[in-house]
Amino acid sequence: MIINFEGLKNIVSVVDVIEKYLDLHKCGANLKAYCPFHDERSASFFISQEKNIFKCFGCGVSGDAFKFLQEFKKISFTEAIQEIASMYNYPIEYDNNEEKEEKERLKEILAFANNLFKERILKEPIVLNYLNRRGIMSKKLFNLIKSI
Repeated sequence: MIINFEGLKNIVSVVDVIEKYLDLHKCGANLKAYCPFHDERSASFFISQEKNIFKCFGCGVSGDAFKFLQEFKKISFTEAIQEIASMYNYPIEYDNNEEKEEKERLKEILAFANNLFKERILKEPIVLNYLNRRGIMSKKLFNLIKSI
């Protein structure tokens, strides 16, 4: 988990992020552009520099720089944070590397157990007898287990 997100959020400009992807035009105190999330003939995508947000009055999508990047690039919130942090040369701090490593290790153990289960389930006579009594075909079960 990223622990210094608020610091990054305080320095990010929605304009800095969006202008990398859209052609922005001045419109009073705001900026406008053609919305990248739907087809339109006239620009209805507005960016408020004062509020540091965007809103499309055509399709209704709105948010901050992180939300824009998520929607535009179809990436996760964490990936958006990482990309924007990179733009600003902002060092990301995670809450605890040990916790992250432990979660990765648990994922590896679960994957191993899952593979072991799938490999051995159809080789156990007790399991096969039980499935036959229940009317479950081993071929059907084999295909189901392979798809997991």
